[in-house]
Amino acid sequence: MMNFGEVKSILESLTDLVKKTATLDLQEKIVSLREYIISLKDENISLKEENQTIKLQLEASQDFVLKGGLYWKEGDSVPFCQKCLDGSRKRIRLQVWANSWKCFECDKYYPSAHQAGRVQVFRPGVDKRNSAR
Repeated sequence: MMNFGEVKSILESLTDLVKKTATLDLQEKIVSLREYIISLKDENISLKEENQTIKLQLEASQDFVLKGGLYWKEGDSVPFCQKCLDGSRKRIRLQVWANSWKCFECDKYYPSAHQAGRVQVFRPGVDKRNSAR
């Protein structure tokens, strides 16, 4: 299979030969063909980049285990943000925050395991934050 440089070289040689005897219509078709080959090269590069990105995303999601709403990597003691990994495929480590976990990339807060099941109820007459108003 020829690479782009070889095809381009052959096309340039053909162009030079045809220019000597070619009609205007033939020259326009050659220019059109040259533009098409360049667009194919650009598309090929774009598809290769997209393919690489998808491969990295797939690899990233296969390395983690979801436990308790957090992504964990085997042998690692610090979890990764579920929102960042699922959404933008960013591997963002969480930080300890008030005995829980927080992502400083997306500001998502993950309560610790003993707080995760608690339901907080707001009562306007009883809540101390409300009594100051």
